Amino acid sequence: MINLDEAKKIQKDLQIVAEHLLKQVPIEQYLKPLGDCHRVGSLKTGLMVRPDIDFKIYSETIDAGNVIDVAKTMLHDLPEVAGIKITDFTKDFDSSSTQVGIYFGVTVVFDGVIWKIDAPLRRPNEYQLGEAEIDGWMERMTSGQHDQLLLLKAQLLELGRYGRKGCKSEDVYRAFFKNHVRAPEDISESGH
Repeated sequence: MINLDEAKKIQKDLQIVAEHLLKQVPIEQYLKPLGDCHRVGSLKTGLMVRPDIDFKIYSETIDAGNVIDVAKTMLHDLPEVAGIKITDFTKDFDSSSTQVGIYFGVTVVFDGVIWKIDAPLRRPNEYQLGEAEIDGWMERMTSGQHDQLLLLKAQLLELGRYGRKGCKSEDVYRAFFKNHVRAPEDISESGH
């Protein structure tokens, strides 16, 4: 199974490529007209284990038409963009919803690797269920916790239990910080 040194090398390599990608393929410049755009997730925290970049975009006005216009422009201007997914959750919002705003996902092919870029739009102070709690954990994380969490994510990915067919990042973070899970065998398929 992958060890911490290997996980750190993967993280470092992905971080370098992600920064290079964002310089060569100006995704952020296309997202900024939609609102206040922030880098978040594993790119920001140094917990990258797969080619995945996350943003959050905050705006008082969320308009699906504007998002569609930006998507069309990206597809026209950026040959590296292989696909876009947009899902509008603004019509279904209620306080117990796990999704808010508009989901904007971009698939980019860069140096022969498929990168997933998530850039959900939401109003300021509008959070998905549990998101504020996770943000707090990330802000207070020690370097020792960082290494343990990086290793846990890398091992779950290696086992095929993280990502599309397994636990989501928020599930892993919740299991790590709330349930003190440190090994892949201690986390269920649902992330608890």
